[in-house]
Amino acid sequence: MKRKWLLPLIVLVSLLIATPVLAIGMSGNFYRQDLVIKQGETIELDRVNLVVFNHDDEPMEYEMTTVTPEGISIQLDKWSGTIPPVSPTNPISCINVWVESISATKKAPVGEWFISISANAASDGNIGSAVEMTNTIVVEKKGKWHKGWYKRWLKRLVRRWRHIR
Repeated sequence: MKRKWLLPLIVLVSLLIATPVLAIGMSGNFYRQDLVIKQGETIELDRVNLVVFNHDDEPMEYEMTTVTPEGISIQLDKWSGTIPPVSPTNPISCINVWVESISATKKAPVGEWFISISANAASDGNIGSAVEMTNTIVVEKKGKWHKGWYKRWLKRLVRRWRHIR
């Protein structure tokens, strides 16, 4: 009776030992940004970065991916590469990925949306883990102001004012 837990424990330990785990981590300030964009515009982001860490003693290949609603795109300065291994002379092994800009097409859906940036790890053909950082973005409709509405309204007002005098 007391040995019923022994077999599942052995199976679990063997799976943990046999499965290669890639030690990837991510930090940065992307999640703290207040992101508001109008349809058809691009916002340039200054000093917004992600730091991707390799906590393993072997080099790690990484690939960056983004998840956004249709019509929204995130531009990064690096999309893939290799992070060097941790060593006694290099105890913190990481790379900086800068978020350059976010663009919205003229047909981007209006509203508040979740967006995310992920770092996916792979080493020696093994698919590793992924880490993700999320944020929200508010997409606003491009108003009449941008279509010359204000100028037409101002001209009408001046004409009426002249007509009254």
